[in-house]
Amino acid sequence: MVCSVSYAQSVYELLPGAKNNQVELRFSNKSKSVNQSVSVAVQESPEWIEFKNSEVNLEDIKNLQKETAQFTFNVSENAPIGEEGRITFS
Repeated sequence: MVCSVSYAQSVYELLPGAKNNQVELRFSNKSKSVNQSVSVAVQESPEWIEFKNSEVNLEDIKNLQKETAQFTFNVSENAPIGEEGRITFS
């Protein structure tokens, strides 16, 4: 099965029954604001992917600082072989 992550426009192959997979989205504060907050959430994913956390809040990202939002997920053992799915974040 193939799964694409729309933020990075990358495609990854996921194995049925795979545990503790991670998607990392990196953010940087390039604004002139001293502190910036970002909330990232899983907007859409196939039913055979179960996220341990569906939302990450990054607080107080200082000017020119980088932060990472990590999402951990498992793939069902019943995931269909050869079917494509998409994970989108907002």
